Amino acid sequence: GGGRGGPSFKKSGPDDARISSDVQIFIEGLPRGAKIPELVQYFSTVGSIKSDRESNKPRVHLYMDKATGQPTGEATITYTEHDSQVTALQTYNNQMFQGSPIRVTPSIVKPHMAKPPPAREGGR
Repeated sequence: GGGRGGPSFKKSGPDDARISSDVQIFIEGLPRGAKIPELVQYFSTVGSIKSDRESNKPRVHLYMDKATGQPTGEATITYTEHDSQVTALQTYNNQMFQGSPIRVTPSIVKPHMAKPPPAREGGR
């Protein structure tokens, strides 16, 4: 229920552009045992991976299955420059990583994902 959210918040419709990230890649098909340091070593040969300002760790995210806590075989890696991302897409797509064929594509981000969620109705 709760379908009354005035005109202020517009969900992105099917026509809304899904934006390809300029610096982030999405990887599928990784072996279950893949670890972040191995991903960093493998994917940093085309360019430098962005570091998180606070933790100083590389911006590599390995997706986990919420139910089982096991890796899903998907990851995102953020480069510092667009050129590195382009090279990574050309270099790593359909390559073997530890014996598994991987697929590498630009990360897709929805424009509305960049905005905070709408404020809860109520307290005026």
